[in-house]
Amino acid sequence: MEQNRALILLIILIFLFFPSFPGSDHNLDTNGTIAQERYQLEVLRNSKWESPGNLTGLLSGEKTPPEVVREKWRGIREDLVGHSSRGVVVYRNATGSVSGSWCKLSFPELPTIRLPNVTYPNNFSTINTGKVTVNVEDMTQGFSLGVGVVKVSLRLGDNDGGNAVDFAALGVHFERQGLIVATTTSERYSGFFAVPHFMLDEAEFIQSKQLLLPLIEKEVKKMEETHYMDAMWLPGAGGMPTSTKPQCEYIVYLQLHPAQVLQDGRYNHQLGLDNAGLLREIEREMRFPTGISLPPPPPMEIAAMIYSPNCGTVMLAEGLEGEKVEQFYTKASRFALAAAAVAGVQMWLLIRQMNESNTLTTICRVSFWTITMMAVVDGYLFFSFMIIALFLKACFLNMVAASFCYLMLSAVLGMRFMVTTYKVHRQWRQPTSAVSQAPTPATTDNLPAPATSGVSTPVIIPGNQDSPVVSDAEVDAELGALHTRFYFTLLAILFFTLNAATWPPFFRNIVLCIVFLVVNSQWVPQIYRNVMRGCRKAFQWEFVFGTSVCRLAGVFYIFLYPKNIFHAEPNPKAAALIIGLVWVQCVVLVCQDLFGPRFLLPSHLLPPVYDYHPPLPADDEEAAQNTGTAIGGGGGGGGRRSYDCVICMQSIEVPTAGSTDGRDGDGGSSVGLLGRRQYMVTPCRHVFHSHCLEGWMRFRLQCPICRNRLPAL
Repeated sequence: MEQNRALILLIILIFLFFPSFPGSDHNLDTNGTIAQERYQLEVLRNSKWESPGNLTGLLSGEKTPPEVVREKWRGIREDLVGHSSRGVVVYRNATGSVSGSWCKLSFPELPTIRLPNVTYPNNFSTINTGKVTVNVEDMTQGFSLGVGVVKVSLRLGDNDGGNAVDFAALGVHFERQGLIVATTTSERYSGFFAVPHFMLDEAEFIQSKQLLLPLIEKEVKKMEETHYMDAMWLPGAGGMPTSTKPQCEYIVYLQLHPAQVLQDGRYNHQLGLDNAGLLREIEREMRFPTGISLPPPPPMEIAAMIYSPNCGTVMLAEGLEGEKVEQFYTKASRFALAAAAVAGVQMWLLIRQMNESNTLTTICRVSFWTITMMAVVDGYLFFSFMIIALFLKACFLNMVAASFCYLMLSAVLGMRFMVTTYKVHRQWRQPTSAVSQAPTPATTDNLPAPATSGVSTPVIIPGNQDSPVVSDAEVDAELGALHTRFYFTLLAILFFTLNAATWPPFFRNIVLCIVFLVVNSQWVPQIYRNVMRGCRKAFQWEFVFGTSVCRLAGVFYIFLYPKNIFHAEPNPKAAALIIGLVWVQCVVLVCQDLFGPRFLLPSHLLPPVYDYHPPLPADDEEAAQNTGTAIGGGGGGGGRRSYDCVICMQSIEVPTAGSTDGRDGDGGSSVGLLGRRQYMVTPCRHVFHSHCLEGWMRFRLQCPICRNRLPAL
């Protein structure tokens, strides 16, 4: 019942956070808006070169942009592709992403359409340099006129990432010349209708006008018939800005660099193609792979100039470099497959660890919170890959495969291990019905009676036999609450990270580093449990080191690989900090196994636990035989004693200390810590090989000789 309520709440949250009715705010006053769009269309239809007519938001009495800005862009284009720009070898489909730096250009006082007494936010009036990311999406297939509609999404910010603005622009793309002209559109600025008038010559004006007139006519007629405001240039449609407050408007000029890497003619002679034809084959192969042998696709480079007619700023970004969307999809698919492989390795390690931790005593050593942290991270990765799969259709199968692997790792294997650990820990925490008496040291008077004495044979029972019985209903209720808390924690973390993704880059990077530090601290709860309970080696070393390496793979990829699909800048310092934290935890676990779980910690500050590796005094009466050979004992009486291990029926040579008071195990004895790890002494003073008694205690917490109860490891 508890799980059903959790499922209902989950469905409600999904509907609240992901509504399916976008664009409802744009249906108000539709008649007036449609009439305005029809009027702007007729103005564009009747306009001529250098005579834009009464389009909203253009400069009066002067070209938009001003001639000085046009001349600057004309010079930049000529430096890149020459005066004619015909026959230039560029990508015909410019869909992709580039990034780089921008700088502000200085001009004499430029005319603006600034509204009086209005301050435009994010106008970059005090910032001269920064970083820019440009995403280009060709929206027209085929380019029948050699020109198509394009959407350009830009992110402009300062060098620190604290001040940034995102906007989307619509425009036209001249595929043969590699030229893109786009602009924003708002209620105060009819930019998309004025795109032809932003061209540098009359031929480009005619081409762009012939493209836009039938397209806008179709969109306006559709709005007149349906009264639904979903035209591509309207605010809120296709990622266009939705703010009703005055904003800086932008006109964006982009020029693709010629593909210089194709100057190598080895493939040209083989395929009988020139450089332009070879680039067409590369583009076709990227979109529709056939396996043909072709040179690697060259990087996509773009020069950009951004002009704001109302804020009066001009920004130049040269040498922007990135990749086409097909290359990104290929990288994303490989990333998903690599993530699935890493998840598969983790599943194999976890299954082996679960097979190893299959008894009460071994599970009792495992920290519940260590397993929970791992399961939460894996569950978050499941949601992340599933969300990415919904948006990247070209990588859907690979992303779903990775998502499924992390679902198995979290909701199946991880949750099963969590539930098992929780049940065992709960039983172990139950209050006992009687106070357990510490077993008295065995002497000649209280040794176990022989089998012929008539004493009844002891019954082997689990170590927690005196715990009260817990009802199944109570356990089921607690497990239901555990599942509910687990999945709601996952959702809370997911929503928090989605919100943090919209923060400025500076704060987003801080949150990213903190999150990576927290999720890679999974061994801290295990270290704490080892200290408090005096146990060690809860996990196999292959699981500890294998899981640590697998979970650090994401850190290596994001912080050290410059061409990662998240476009995150390399941060070796953060990577070193996270990797160092993980390996410090692993080193602490190794030291706890070698020198004891409380190595270098003051014992008076910790709860008392029994030490199975105390230094044995030289006059211990429990010895089966005394070798009489003092090795390094000197005058202190130290030497070695031989005991019989009743588990393996082999003898044990145990070093003894000269002191008769060696039961505190403080490490001050002359017997070394590593030497004492070879044997174990029970509270009833019986001696065994360490590996023999540890194997015995995996199944029974009783002394193999006298059947006294033993403290858990």
